[in-house]
Amino acid sequence: MRIRILFLFTIFSVLSFAQEKVQDSITRKKITAVKLEKAPKIDGNLDDDAWKNIPIAKDFIEFRPNNGKAEDADFKSEVKIAYDDTGIYVSAMLYDKEPSKISKELTERDNIGNDDFFVLFLNGYNDKQQSLELFVTAAGVQADSKITNENGEDFSWNGIWYSAAKIVENGWTVEMKIPFSELRFPKSEVQNWGLNFFRQINRTKTAYTWNYINNQKGGFLLYDGVLENIKNIDPPIRLSFMPYFSTYVNNYDGQTTTNFNGGMDVKYGINDAFTFDMTLIPDFGQANFDNSILNLTPFEQQFTEQRSFFTEGTELFEKGNMFYSRRVGGYPSKSANVSADETLVEEPSKVKLFNAFKISGRTNKGLGIGFFNGITEKAEATIRNNITGETRKEVLEPWANYNVLVLDQRFNGNSSVTLVNTNTMRSGNFRDANATGILWSINNKKNTYQYYGNVKGSWIMDNGTKFGNRSQLGFGKTSGKNRFDINANFVTKNWDINDLGFSTTTNIASYNAWY
Repeated sequence: MRIRILFLFTIFSVLSFAQEKVQDSITRKKITAVKLEKAPKIDGNLDDDAWKNIPIAKDFIEFRPNNGKAEDADFKSEVKIAYDDTGIYVSAMLYDKEPSKISKELTERDNIGNDDFFVLFLNGYNDKQQSLELFVTAAGVQADSKITNENGEDFSWNGIWYSAAKIVENGWTVEMKIPFSELRFPKSEVQNWGLNFFRQINRTKTAYTWNYINNQKGGFLLYDGVLENIKNIDPPIRLSFMPYFSTYVNNYDGQTTTNFNGGMDVKYGINDAFTFDMTLIPDFGQANFDNSILNLTPFEQQFTEQRSFFTEGTELFEKGNMFYSRRVGGYPSKSANVSADETLVEEPSKVKLFNAFKISGRTNKGLGIGFFNGITEKAEATIRNNITGETRKEVLEPWANYNVLVLDQRFNGNSSVTLVNTNTMRSGNFRDANATGILWSINNKKNTYQYYGNVKGSWIMDNGTKFGNRSQLGFGKTSGKNRFDINANFVTKNWDINDLGFSTTTNIASYNAWY
């Protein structure tokens, strides 16, 4: 076994750890939600009657560069938020003494360039561990992501919501509507949600937030304010069908072949917190191509998911980095076995996904549940005998079933314990695989110390059983001027999750520390 030892230290002749006074709880601004009788028009004009008599979120605090400083009077921000039975509405008046200098650049969605922008952070579970991040730039461009403490921002998620921005004589404005169909929240008569607003002024490189964020302590999401008293809502049923039909015509070597496909995607909101997704006989021909990469390493390259079906509930299924969705409908398990007097006529490069479904959501007790199941079709190669002219079929990948189960319990505002299980079962004399992991991230109530780690096991069943293990154990101080982290990682030689996960590192032990 190779041993890698890495110590990163800053050495001082005298090192004293100052005792810091840390608040037991973070101060949270609160604003009361108001239910609208008539919805405003989302056009960037804030003169609708709907915005009258709505409480104002104001007195923003500088996030950078001078963390904690009151907002500049020349760049005040005033935000209103309301709701009806269809969704959440936001209006923002973002003052600027020189509107002609507001940075606005027309870009693609999810690509914030040299722009002033406004961000809404909304957490239906109010647990300080996840939020939807909805951006609007001064040019009116949208960006959206899911953000979690564990994985940061995930811009692969694209919601359907509405916004408008407008430059006015004393700054610029934003209006937004976020339908309840894009939000996830537990079922409750009266609800309080996590809420924050963020504003970036590009030309001064200054950023402000509504609820103060101490950038020397903890994570961004710990500092949510509260949107109070959302009640008596009756959201519409979340049910959508997306049928498709496609045809392909291929001409090669004088032969023309045609292929017809048909299928459907279904999305159903079991309730406001849990969503059922299903895809039947999908055709991902419309998905984006992967970027071209020149791979000069001996290792497989990992690509982001381009298929929209797999982007729902990613904050759960990405736990522990044990599920790589590109394995489902990926390459066949083996290559064709062609003898010297045979010719390979046809060899499939991809396995076709027959159907898949998943259920994902989180209860009002903080328990996240994710379950995925997918079935792929048999893939065969066609081989011709050069002497007899006969053809034969060889199975490169049999009918296979893939499933993933994730149980993630959150508690104490910034702690969680997670169970992840992935399972691959192939019919016939092909290999099966299973991987199971337990993960934990425990923070004290003051969010000054963190204890984290995991224990994972992999089992490969292929003419016998091969067991591998991967584990981590760590402890660190996460706030204040003096911070440190100590951790150890172990990976055995037989660790293998590549039937449904992604891993290239084995047979390593590493010990790390930093101050």
